[in-house]
Amino acid sequence: MKEDEIEGEEVDLTGAVSGTEVSTGKSEKFISTVQNLGLTKETAEQLFSTLPIEYIDLQTPSYWIIRYITNIIESHPVFTNVPRYMYSEDKIGEWFEENIELTETNEMRDTSTFKIKMINHDSSAKSKTAVDEFVEEIQTEENCEVLFHGTDHTSAKSIIEEGILISKGKKYQDFSSYDGFYLSDSYEKALQWSSIGRKHHHAVLVFKIQKSLLEADGVKRLDLSGDKKGWEEIVQFCRKGCSYQKTKRRLLGGVEFIKGPMCLNGRDVAKGKKAPGVGGTENYQICVRDEDYAKMFGMVENIAGIVFL
Repeated sequence: MKEDEIEGEEVDLTGAVSGTEVSTGKSEKFISTVQNLGLTKETAEQLFSTLPIEYIDLQTPSYWIIRYITNIIESHPVFTNVPRYMYSEDKIGEWFEENIELTETNEMRDTSTFKIKMINHDSSAKSKTAVDEFVEEIQTEENCEVLFHGTDHTSAKSIIEEGILISKGKKYQDFSSYDGFYLSDSYEKALQWSSIGRKHHHAVLVFKIQKSLLEADGVKRLDLSGDKKGWEEIVQFCRKGCSYQKTKRRLLGGVEFIKGPMCLNGRDVAKGKKAPGVGGTENYQICVRDEDYAKMFGMVENIAGIVFL
C-alpha cells in the first residue's frame, strides 16, 4: 500500500523503506504530477530542485507552479526591467542603510521616510552568517523577539513601504485562508520558504518585536505549541478553506495572532486526512490575523533589516 493511500491513521514506516526511497518516490510523483499540469520535464525538475523534500506536501503542486511562473514573469529580463536587487544593487555582501519613502496606507506610521538596514547577497549560505551576526547585534534587549518573514522582492518592498496587508494572505494555510501573515523564529526556515520556486529575487525581512506587543493583556492570542488537539482542529479547518462562519467564529473569532508549529502534510489535511501530530516542534511560526494588530506589528520601526537574495 502506498503512503498516500493510507487514510485515517498514522503509520510507522520505519524499516519498511529507506529515506532515499521515500525521497525518490516523492520526487518522481511530484515531477510527474507537475508535468501533467502542463510543465515540461526539464521545468518540473528545475522547480523540484528548489523544493526541500519535507516541504513537498505543505502545498498543492499548482501552488508551487504558480509561484515558480510568477517569479519568472516578475523577474526575468525578457518580461520585465526589474533590477537584480531592489535597492543599491551595486552594494553586495555588506549591510547598508537605505532611506525609504513610505506610503500613507499605514496610518500607524508617523513619518514619511525611514532608514532601514539591508544587505544584498548572492549566496544563501553567506547570508546566514551575515544574519547571525546581525541578530546577535540587535538581540541585546531581553524584552524583544526576533522573527523572520520569507517572501519575494516585490512583496518585501510593499511591506516596507505600505505595511502588512492581511488581505494579501494565501488561501488554505495552517492558521488562515486569505487572511494571515506568517513569520518564523528561524532565519533558515524563512530563507527556505522564500527560495522555493525562486532561484533569485527572494528576500527575508528581519522583525524586532517588543514582547509587550506579543504578550500584552489586551492581545487575544492562541499558543498552540503544546496543544496538539487545538492545533490539529485549527489546521484542518484552515487547510480546508475556513468555509463555515460559525466554526470560524468559535475557533478564530477576534484572534489577533496564532503561534504554533508547521503542519508537514497540509495537502493531505486539505483532503480530509488527519494531521499527523504537531510537526517541526523545534521551530514555530506566528500567523498575524487581525488587520489593526498587523498595522502595529508592521510598523517600519519593527523592521530591523532585510536580506535580498
